[in-house]
Amino acid sequence: MAGVQSSSAGWRELTVRLEGQVVVLEPLAPHHEEGLFLAAGHSEIWQWLAPINESREYFSSWFQTSLAESEAGREGVFATIDRRSGEPIGSTRYLNVREVHRGVEIGWTWLTPAVWRTGANIEAKLLMLEHAFERLGCMRVEFKTDARQRHERALG
Repeated sequence: MAGVQSSSAGWRELTVRLEGQVVVLEPLAPHHEEGLFLAAGHSEIWQWLAPINESREYFSSWFQTSLAESEAGREGVFATIDRRSGEPIGSTRYLNVREVHRGVEIGWTWLTPAVWRTGANIEAKLLMLEHAFERLGCMRVEFKTDARQRHERALG
């Protein structure tokens, strides 16, 4: 296709540090586990997602699987960090990565309730959209949410 840039170089960096005014998205790393476990401790987060806060073992399994998927390039998992405090407040990811079709989904997003409606989710999504379109060369980015999850679908 004329005028279309190859994205193969960008796909090697599916997750990079993305900095905003409210949040910083960092590629998921082992040092995020404890902070994310604490952030995940609110049952209201898990109404539409698998309740990874059910036990430490369940959370650790989710965390290790997330690291493995990210390392393999099948997903791009981020820890969402509060810019002011430097503390983990949630997670989000690129999934259903389709390099050949230049597309990804954004989903599996969760945030601790203290930051709901603060702009953290909106900014995280904007950072991910910018990275996907401008650096990865995506032609399509889709959001994955449960149809009943009104606050997420409103990007609040």
